[in-house]
Amino acid sequence: MSLAARPNVDIIVSGGHLRGGDLALSNGLAVKFFENLNADLAFLGAGGIDTSAGLTDYYFDEVVVRQTIIANSASSFVRADSSKIGRIARHRVARLGDLTGMVTASEPRAALWAAFARAGGLLIVA
Repeated sequence: MSLAARPNVDIIVSGGHLRGGDLALSNGLAVKFFENLNADLAFLGAGGIDTSAGLTDYYFDEVVVRQTIIANSASSFVRADSSKIGRIARHRVARLGDLTGMVTASEPRAALWAAFARAGGLLIVA
């Protein structure tokens, strides 16, 4: 919503089923939309991010959409706050090596730093 008010910013929204709460769009319409979009950079939310499970989520329909976004993006970063780090949600979205990196506000445990480094990913604490 805050980007919509900015000049020179175009916002394109996929179709699909709108889930209340975080307003995520999913299902076949959203997947088809992202299959035909080649993004330079993608930022993804997370149900959880863990050294062994990777990026996980609670909603199956959103998993497929995120996997499609990762597959069609030159770079993909997960945005995760401290409540998501070390958490494993029901469905795997991607392994750490499938992501370019993670952006977080708090420094994650050493094990996650090491796992991202082994996978060739970046960790950005901002």
